[in-house]
Amino acid sequence: MKNPLLTGTALLTVLLPAVAFAAGAAPVAPSAGGSMSNSTSAAGRAQVAPNADAAQGVQAAQDVITQSNGLAVISDSALSARYLRGASVVGNDNQKLGSIDDIVFDNSGRAQLALISVGGVAGIGGKDVGVNFSDLTFSGTTAKEKTAQLGSSADKLKAETAFDKQKLASGQVLASSYLGSSVKLAASDDNGKLSDLILDEKGQARYAAIDFGGVLGVGNKRVAIDYSKVGQPIKDQPIPLQLSKADLNAAPSFVYSSDETTSSILGIGGNSSSGSSNGESTPSRY
Repeated sequence: MKNPLLTGTALLTVLLPAVAFAAGAAPVAPSAGGSMSNSTSAAGRAQVAPNADAAQGVQAAQDVITQSNGLAVISDSALSARYLRGASVVGNDNQKLGSIDDIVFDNSGRAQLALISVGGVAGIGGKDVGVNFSDLTFSGTTAKEKTAQLGSSADKLKAETAFDKQKLASGQVLASSYLGSSVKLAASDDNGKLSDLILDEKGQARYAAIDFGGVLGVGNKRVAIDYSKVGQPIKDQPIPLQLSKADLNAAPSFVYSSDETTSSILGIGGNSSSGSSNGESTPSRY
């Protein structure tokens, strides 16, 4: 696909389509994410295109990423697929039921199921049980520190049939198939890595975090690109992107905390501890 280089506001509209770029500025509505129309699966779950409702899309995207000090910053209310994996799931009595092992998306990027690991000891001997993602209520002060609540009991989950990841329905894809996968940039042999999917509170994927550049992880830059620019994962092949290296270089760096200042992004003064919990590496300018 031809992808002419974009500069300035036009480029940022592609990469961060619904972020207000100045205090008080009106947000820009997301661009069309494809030709998919709304439909309903056999299980009764709505498959909604990322921006089927423009007004709703603007509000959702505002909750996902904001801009601060020239950086794209994930909002505390957003959901990170990377950090949801391993998040605790509790029942109405706040007793732990298990933890999220994976997320099943439909082909529009909407989270259909959360696969909850239940039973077993230290992760051994348990099983994954699929529950509707919409049945989970998330709480937590940051996108990295979410806990999910489910109106169910441990005994009920343990009685459910295990979910077989090898038997996904047509159009379904696991979060783990995205996370950590290589990506191929358009119009070049340059590669990068998809390190996260950023979801709104309804579980719709809005952005993908892409790490690229640098050597052996040093000097990498991380940006958040519109989910519609990301191709579908294919086993043993890099995921194609509809953006070039020049596009990514021109985009603002993406961070998980507004405390990650420009200095920490640039790597000045050594590794910053801000926003680097859970093994998170601080992205830097390329």
